[in-house]
Amino acid sequence: LSFSTDLRENDIIFGGEKKLEKVLHELIDEYKPKAAFIYSTCIVGIIGDDVEAVCRKVSKAKGIPVIPVHSEGFKGTKKDGYQAACHALDKIIGTGDTAGISKHSINILGEFNLAGEAWIIKDYYEKMGVQVVATMTGDGRIDDIAKAHGASLNVVQCSGSMTYLAEMMKEK
Repeated sequence: LSFSTDLRENDIIFGGEKKLEKVLHELIDEYKPKAAFIYSTCIVGIIGDDVEAVCRKVSKAKGIPVIPVHSEGFKGTKKDGYQAACHALDKIIGTGDTAGISKHSINILGEFNLAGEAWIIKDYYEKMGVQVVATMTGDGRIDDIAKAHGASLNVVQCSGSMTYLAEMMKEK
């Protein structure tokens, strides 16, 4: 699910941190997610809202990871945006229990599951005896991403978006 705080003129002048915090509390109470990723846009970057501080505060209050993704468009290229997303995912990876993960296991990185192809690919792998631990990002689940470090191999489907994450995981 994706939501927006819909910053207005007053928010831009006085800052949108209070609005962001209020909306996060409301959405987390309503939808009960296992994590929330907060994307900073150009306006937020220009006005200097401390999104990280809001995320830390809400994370502590709600007991779930609330992770900022620094994706302000003026900071660079599309590749830089992908790297920001990879850094955000990296904060979740390694936080889950890897018990029960097969030695024949993979993560599928850069699978956006636009038309259900992730489900077909996952089924093929499982029929071959290969456990799919996590798919990122289109059909990703926080519990799976948290234990992705336990997989034996990362298969990168979209090299432009997820090679950076695969390299980060390999290094760790």
